[in-house]
Amino acid sequence: MDTAAIIRTITAAVEVKAEWARSFDTTINLVVRGRDGGDWTIKLTGERPAVISGSREADCVIQLDSDILADIWRRKVNPQRAWLEGRIQVSGDGIAALKFVDILEGALDSSS
Repeated sequence: MDTAAIIRTITAAVEVKAEWARSFDTTINLVVRGRDGGDWTIKLTGERPAVISGSREADCVIQLDSDILADIWRRKVNPQRAWLEGRIQVSGDGIAALKFVDILEGALDSSS
């Protein structure tokens, strides 16, 4: 699955499950490098949680290659292990980064 499809699925989950999304009460910048890369802000606060193209002020910045994101999405790579191995870089609130894993899981569950 390419990055754009993953982002679309996360966006749909955040919009459809707004109450669930708001429960995370954080904002995350996702910076994906490589093929199909880009920057997105995952805003999980306020009335309308959303995924916005581009970087905005956030509690946490997560940077990774598109191949790693795809492997995490396919559950071939454990995100915590990828972070420990330096394949994911996190700056800012580490708890928000952990919440991102839950967001991915929720998006995956809603797409099944």
